[in-house]
Amino acid sequence: MTSNRLLAPALFVAILSTVASGFATAADPTADASTAPSSPAEPAKAAATPKIEFAKLRSKIVPGEKIGHLEGGFFCFNNGDQHASDRFESVVSGFAEAAFKIELKAQGLTGSSTEVSAFDTSQPSDADFRVGGVISNFNDSECTYPSGRKGVIELTIKWDLFSTRQQRVVFSKTVSSAERIPGFENITGRDFMLRAFGRNLRDLLTDADAKAIFSGNLPALPPVTLSPMHLPASRVQLGGTQTNAARLRTAVVTILSDKGSGTGFYVSDGYVLTNKHVVGQSKYVKIKLDDGKEVVGELVREDGPRDVALLKTESVAVPSLSLRLADPAVGEDVYAIGTPLSQKLAGTFTRGVLSGVRESEGVRFYQSDVAVNPGNSGGPLLDAAGNAVGITTFKLNSASGLAFFVPLRDAAERLALIFDAPLN
Repeated sequence: MTSNRLLAPALFVAILSTVASGFATAADPTADASTAPSSPAEPAKAAATPKIEFAKLRSKIVPGEKIGHLEGGFFCFNNGDQHASDRFESVVSGFAEAAFKIELKAQGLTGSSTEVSAFDTSQPSDADFRVGGVISNFNDSECTYPSGRKGVIELTIKWDLFSTRQQRVVFSKTVSSAERIPGFENITGRDFMLRAFGRNLRDLLTDADAKAIFSGNLPALPPVTLSPMHLPASRVQLGGTQTNAARLRTAVVTILSDKGSGTGFYVSDGYVLTNKHVVGQSKYVKIKLDDGKEVVGELVREDGPRDVALLKTESVAVPSLSLRLADPAVGEDVYAIGTPLSQKLAGTFTRGVLSGVRESEGVRFYQSDVAVNPGNSGGPLLDAAGNAVGITTFKLNSASGLAFFVPLRDAAERLALIFDAPLN
């Protein structure tokens, strides 16, 4: 399994679509686009609809807790209370997901287009946003009769909207709703439940603040609060990237975490830079060196919105990459090293040019046609002299030659890293 963030969501389409001469708006550590930017003579294209994915509904309701009341017959005689079973959370999450898909379509929103495979449960997702929630109140009180049912289903759910671009929750809302059937109606219990969850989700998806976020108005990144951390930098190796290709590959590692596998690279002895989405929620990860040796990496700094992370390992006898914090020029040759698709392909070296520097809402990305794939995430983008200039973060799966990288300068700023001049 490889880290799936490299397949970018569709929001970047909207970003690229607003470009005339120059780049005015980008988006997440994943902004995304599947169409080419308009030329200066063309009117701006309409913003693409973001893709939204249902994550999961968790529950605060414990097994055995009362969750409603059942009655039966035309006069609704008492049939007893309902209580949550051990499967309550999985059942309500299934209803919520089914209702979510129905409500997305009703609101003209777009769901994730991830294909489902019978052989892999961890398919890459192209979602721009993920919706998850926690249900704290559930009351299903019904009366059934051969001619139908009536009653009420009351729900209280705290919903969170997670931006895959900024790698953080960007909107939260607690919704209390009640779906009522005042008189007997010919409806199944399943459809009644779907209507109840649909009503609750509708209040979330039509919220003015949520709609603004779907339109691309993401909240600004939070300020950096980390204290400065000094690391010794490495010297540039004479001869350039092609001459030193073998040595440069030894500085690049494969990272194995609960999210799958990705790439990272040593920026100082014992310190590895990578993407936050490669590390996931792990505090410790396995790091596989170029020679096959495995060491433990501890997460010591992270910035989810900028999708960067710093790992600490034991001192290892491998070189660190020299760093270039200044922006390379558009048209410069660039190189990527990483572990695409499989650990067997570790150290894959590809070449391209820097196609542009894109920025929106203070979020910058380098754009290049260098070839990268899932698993390359977290790997270095190098200039012709062998300096690391960026970190691979995603590519567009709907177009060729469109890969994006976090500028190394921005990564250092977000992690509050200061690289001191190398010692003699």
